[in-house]
Amino acid sequence: MTISKSTKDTIDELGVGVESECGKLDIVIMHRPGRELLRLTEDTLDHVLYDALPNIDQTHQSHDIFSQYLRQHGVHVLYLTDLLLETLTASAEARKHLIDGLIAHSHLNQPDQQQALSTLRQWLLDRTPEQLAQDVIVGVSCSPDELGTSDHARELLKTKHLNHHYVIQPLPNLLFTRDGFSIMEKNVFIWQMNKPARRNEPFLIQIIFQYHPCLSTSGLKLVEWRASKDHNNNDNDMPTIEGGDVAYIGNGVVMIGCSERTNRAGIEAVARTGLFHQVIAINIPPNRCYMHLDTVLSSVGKHAFTLHGSLGNNGSIHIRKER
Repeated sequence: MTISKSTKDTIDELGVGVESECGKLDIVIMHRPGRELLRLTEDTLDHVLYDALPNIDQTHQSHDIFSQYLRQHGVHVLYLTDLLLETLTASAEARKHLIDGLIAHSHLNQPDQQQALSTLRQWLLDRTPEQLAQDVIVGVSCSPDELGTSDHARELLKTKHLNHHYVIQPLPNLLFTRDGFSIMEKNVFIWQMNKPARRNEPFLIQIIFQYHPCLSTSGLKLVEWRASKDHNNNDNDMPTIEGGDVAYIGNGVVMIGCSERTNRAGIEAVARTGLFHQVIAINIPPNRCYMHLDTVLSSVGKHAFTLHGSLGNNGSIHIRKER
């Protein structure tokens, strides 16, 4: 598979980078939800962070209306699945990185399941780029229909530790593409998700930005924001941030919601990168009805935001100046 002309031409023509939350949108990365939504059951809703079973036909209709509206207004839509397939087809290193990550995040990654884990790695190594791109998004159930009849598949089917229905978990939240990463100026932040059900999402997005033939050479820089440790803080909290809590105002000023999904350790780590001269942290009540900063606060212009009324009474703002 060659890189689609539209992907290369779009990036070459319009360039990359985000100067602020407001202004003209030229390019957007989206995910059209697919068969991963059909994996949901009443029993798994809570684990995958859904309140109810979605109607996939209605979801497709809503997505197609929205994406078409964007195109009609001059926005170029790039699909995450296309970018992932282009990446895996072009780069053997990307395929290796993807498989390493799937193994590291697997529920089989337990001391007493190392043989099964090794078998899963061998099964993944036999997959084509097209199959891998589907596997990581749609998931792979522990069944002959999906694992196949190879020797590695038969070994996996014998594995006793399969209380989980899937050898690779599906990603039904991938349609919320913004949560996995943010681009601010030319810097790409791959976020660390708070919930285990979403931890493979930023991982596959990182692979795209690191190895895609166009994006990896576009001038964008992956930021190792988690590497900036606070040696004066004994708090062992894992830093977590989701992109729905991040709003780049521009000119080195970023606003981040401290919420159910984004913690103080994550915000402090971003501040320590030295890439921003001002970090504005907004405390959001840690409950599901608020969820993310972009649920309650939206930029509608250079100097204007809409605000969920109750946040004015329940939220608090902290400003940290870095330089």
